[in-house]
Amino acid sequence: MTSFSGLVDTCVVASHKRKKDAVIPAGAFVFLFCLLFIAVAVSWIDKPGMQTDEVLFAGGIYPPFDERFIVRIFGHEVPIMVMSYVGALKAHIWAAIFAVWPPSPASVRIPAALLGALSIWWTYLLMARTLGGAAGLVGAALLATDRIYIPVFALGPWASGDPASLPDRRHAGSDSIRP
Repeated sequence: MTSFSGLVDTCVVASHKRKKDAVIPAGAFVFLFCLLFIAVAVSWIDKPGMQTDEVLFAGGIYPPFDERFIVRIFGHEVPIMVMSYVGALKAHIWAAIFAVWPPSPASVRIPAALLGALSIWWTYLLMARTLGGAAGLVGAALLATDRIYIPVFALGPWASGDPASLPDRRHAGSDSIRP
């Protein structure tokens, strides 16, 4: 005769095995969604030139720094804010990137696209844990193919926020902005 605790242990092990088996294909699909996101985002890298909002973080990399937003550590000025409402974390991350990859549209946009793909993976994990694997897959698929999310990570926030910054596509063959 099997004890109740032995039966519970058997069910937990069987349940864990089923969940693990089910996550492997889902993880593969999410990985493909991330690759799709990167492929689409990278294809946009050379399209428009760099825009001020896209490289706003440079104010935290190159002096002179705003005296109100720096701390001195071991004789070095370290910015903690780029502006009163923009922190310097991105500036510190991209300063490390620029140390090995000189500033260019690619060195600004490719790491951003990789972070965007990572955010798709994190979204899947969060949704899968809270709402279930199917919801996680749908959320990752929607995010990876969202026509606004891709430009935000590949070209910076200006690409989706200001309709005047994008060409007017209502007129066939037109790349100009019309009033």
